[in-house]
Amino acid sequence: MGSIFIRTLSDGTLRYRAVIRMQRKDYPAFRESKTFTTKRIAEKWVKKREAEIEHNPDILSGNQHEKSITLSDAIDLYLNETEGVYSKTKVNTLKLIKKFPIAKKSIMKLNSMDLSDHVALRKTYCPKVKVSPVVPSTILHELLQIRSVLTHASVMWKNL
Repeated sequence: MGSIFIRTLSDGTLRYRAVIRMQRKDYPAFRESKTFTTKRIAEKWVKKREAEIEHNPDILSGNQHEKSITLSDAIDLYLNETEGVYSKTKVNTLKLIKKFPIAKKSIMKLNSMDLSDHVALRKTYCPKVKVSPVVPSTILHELLQIRSVLTHASVMWKNL
């Protein structure tokens, strides 16, 4: 099941790498690892993750993210939870992002190619959304807004 390995960085600080390996009948070989600053946190993660896998064996086959919410739904949740905190610009940017194809992607399956496709789309005229091409600073602003939603989701929504 879970193992913890100690690594020493070049500056002398210790890091603890927690590794979970499982081989079960009817499932592919499963391996997952994460690095922590303390051994105690690493042990807690191993224990929690093993319990999650025991409760939901589909994690072993890689199907655990299929029920994840889309970026569009995540933006809605984010805007509801942070209502009145951010400027109109941020809110309007997030609402605009919801109109693009990237918003239909699951936040757990979102990858660099999806972001790259979004950037390429924003550099050209998009007839579906009826928006003109934008300058690189606007694209960067949109990517930062997407990042803020994904960061909020990873910190605040543990059950996703």
